[in-house]
Amino acid sequence: MSKPPHQQHQEERQKFQVERMILFTDAVFAIAITLLILEIKVPNLDYENLSNEKLIQAVFGFPGFITWIGFIISFWVIALYWIDHHRTFAYVDNYDGKLVFLNLLFLLSIAIMPFTSALYSKYIDYSFPTKLYCFNIALTGFVKLWIWYYVINPTNKISTNPIDHVKKRYHTLRSWVAPVIFTLTGLLASYTNLTRLFFLIIFVVQSILGFYFERKYGLKERFK
Repeated sequence: MSKPPHQQHQEERQKFQVERMILFTDAVFAIAITLLILEIKVPNLDYENLSNEKLIQAVFGFPGFITWIGFIISFWVIALYWIDHHRTFAYVDNYDGKLVFLNLLFLLSIAIMPFTSALYSKYIDYSFPTKLYCFNIALTGFVKLWIWYYVINPTNKISTNPIDHVKKRYHTLRSWVAPVIFTLTGLLASYTNLTRLFFLIIFVVQSILGFYFERKYGLKERFK
């Protein structure tokens, strides 16, 4: 039996609004991840006595090398959050005002990231830029976690299809990794330059978590 026209219209409208939210989110991510490269400036060198060695030193020498490292790290951090957002919204069938608000709050922290990333890369020897950068990313992670819990809560009726228990557990643990590690890095930033790089273990932890769920449960979710 076919659905009444008004019900079909309502379902199509809900689907369209969810798609609009996703498209808007993708646009913000695309802009934020592109803005990162603008902090890497083309060196302004005198053509007199210019050589390949001087160009290589200007592009990849200190502090240019640090800027490149900051760009690569921030690129992958934003990319990981985009992947997590993509996975979360794969379960979204409906929406409400709170989900829209949480998504905008999430995008606010993403939009700030190019600035905190540039500040961190330029003043890596100081603890304040590291703290600001880490707390920015941690905030992004905690808001993303808030969105995840809101989506999987059946009382909110955001996801109409039941979520596999193993997938739910994997995505929940994965969502906790980034905010916890970056919060710890921010708290440790005042000690040494080495502790300011503590957040790099996020890539190791994420990989271990993925391999564990793949080996134990046969879950291929980390590749999607």
